[in-house]
Amino acid sequence: ELTSHRISYWASKTEQEGGGSGSTPRGEFEVCEIDDVGVHGRQVLIHFASSQRSGRRNRGRVALSLCTNSELEAGQWAEAVRSAAAARLLRVVPSGWNVSVMLSGNNGPVRRVVKAELSDELVQVIQHVVDHAFICKRTRDRRGQEVPVRLQVQKVVSVQNVAAWMNYSEARTRIRGAGSATPTSAYMA
Repeated sequence: ELTSHRISYWASKTEQEGGGSGSTPRGEFEVCEIDDVGVHGRQVLIHFASSQRSGRRNRGRVALSLCTNSELEAGQWAEAVRSAAAARLLRVVPSGWNVSVMLSGNNGPVRRVVKAELSDELVQVIQHVVDHAFICKRTRDRRGQEVPVRLQVQKVVSVQNVAAWMNYSEARTRIRGAGSATPTSAYMA
């Protein structure tokens, strides 16, 4: 069963519909922790960013494997899970992030990360910043060697990393809630 917040699972459809103690799900996973959804034949493999406690023994799990009746159904389930996870992530990450690519199952070993090359216009803007910040200076370790006169920006890449953003957001919230003292007022005191 998939809701906007959780995926609940049972060992089988009959266990889910059986009522009594069998109607209680075997386990539940948080949708916001999904970091990869893949399809292999009739199986839907869902990986999580952190270990989820579920099942009868409350063991830590990092993946959930769902079996479907057909490959078509597996694709539909995977898309539903990706959509639910994307909807949850879009609430917490900056606008413009490509969450659907993060959850596509094609990112390799690093999940919930997208590296997007930015436009030539932004390369020129960053080149301007580098030109005005670069200082051509000779240091002791470069005696007798040429010193670069200018640095040239080749490309600019936007790294959209959900884990890093979440850590940043939590730290920002913690700092805001730490008290009314701002860094400048604390420095002046």
